[in-house]
Amino acid sequence: MTIWRVTATALNLREKPARESQILGVLKHGSQGRFLAESQDGMWLELEVDGKIGWCWEGFLEVFPEAADGLLTQMITSISDIVDHSTISQYYWAERGIAPSAYLRGMGLAYLQAK
Repeated sequence: MTIWRVTATALNLREKPARESQILGVLKHGSQGRFLAESQDGMWLELEVDGKIGWCWEGFLEVFPEAADGLLTQMITSISDIVDHSTISQYYWAERGIAPSAYLRGMGLAYLQAK
């Protein structure tokens, strides 16, 4: 579950992902909401905030740090698992042998960050 936090002084919670859409409420700075969906253009996030469900413009939201730590841990675990079970983990490099798993995991995580 990803939690997003409002970075603006106030942010409208809207019925649909559009500026012209009806305002369901106004979220104060620091309000937190549970992520439900993303609009097709990626500019709006659907959130559940205090029992209300609506859309907010993504530009005034950030991943809540405590949630980000858990998300980061999950991503590292996933990348490590993918690398450990890939064919590259058993590839024999001429004159070098099989690369250490820590090296391959590090390369996987470096690619993730560069992506």
